[in-house]
Amino acid sequence: MFWKEPEVQTAWGEADHVVFLGDYLDPYSWEGISWKSAWNNFMEIVEAKKKEPKKVTLLLGNHDYHYAFSEIVGMKGSRYNWDEALKTTRFFQDNLGLFQFAWSMTNSKGLVYLFTHAGVVGGWVKSNKLVPPASTRVASWLNNFVMNPDTLLPMMWDVSRDRGGYAKYGSPIWADYEEHHWNTWREKKIYQIFGHSQGCYHWIAGDHSTCLDCRRPFILLPESGIFGEPKTIEGNRYWTKVIETSGLPTKEWVDAWINEI
Repeated sequence: MFWKEPEVQTAWGEADHVVFLGDYLDPYSWEGISWKSAWNNFMEIVEAKKKEPKKVTLLLGNHDYHYAFSEIVGMKGSRYNWDEALKTTRFFQDNLGLFQFAWSMTNSKGLVYLFTHAGVVGGWVKSNKLVPPASTRVASWLNNFVMNPDTLLPMMWDVSRDRGGYAKYGSPIWADYEEHHWNTWREKKIYQIFGHSQGCYHWIAGDHSTCLDCRRPFILLPESGIFGEPKTIEGNRYWTKVIETSGLPTKEWVDAWINEI
């Protein structure tokens, strides 16, 4: 629950905006996080959003979507909690206005930073015959998918073979990072920021996008495009704590991690 670290909260206070990339209820056993702990942490995140609604953005991930739109999803994602599903679905449906699929900001040079859970893949846009608007309106366009439950919204459950699905390309909540290697959405005025594809220690930066799924918060300086980290979580402090808490030797823990993902 790194976002509650004192130094991270200091950075939060200095930031213009805070974005959570989704998957609030997807606890892993090897992290020592129970469903109850994840739920309580999620409630604290929601309260932070309610306290500062204009400053905090909560994006939806694939592990949120299969609860929030359970009537549309034909299959459930991994680690779907059937015991807690009814309560969780009701919560998302009652509070859907707090969440969105995308958020963006534009720097003084006209470069749009587009935040989604898994990133927009070019093939997904083309295969669904979608016509995105101008770069500054792409986030609003993706968020409006919720307003079209019979047509556009189901496209958000497109899962490619990279993630065990049948679609040719993954959606902005399901696209695997490997898909961005060969078919990312290359828009000149858009730079994408997303998570979803787990990285054990490091974040992955490219010419058109950056994947930040490594369980650490980051700070973006939009004018320079520089990412940074609050000092308390630089290096591997988080992972060291996880391994020590597990009680396993490092090699056994790594083997267990590889087997679970």
